[in-house]
Amino acid sequence: MLEGGDIIISADNKQIRQYDELEGIVTAMQPGEEITLEFIRDGQRQQATLTVLPYGQRKPTGHPR
Repeated sequence: MLEGGDIIISADNKQIRQYDELEGIVTAMQPGEEITLEFIRDGQRQQATLTVLPYGQRKPTGHPR
């Protein structure tokens, strides 16, 4: 799961320098497809594989609002 402050550096092994690049990759995908993101959190390089949801839908996080 991504957190606020994470810096995304690649998506499916494609370097991300600006938000528009990530947005273009994700919007070209279909709901249910998976994308692997590499990101920096607290100075550590990490990876997460996420499933694309239909536009506007968010997966519940289990955190109270």
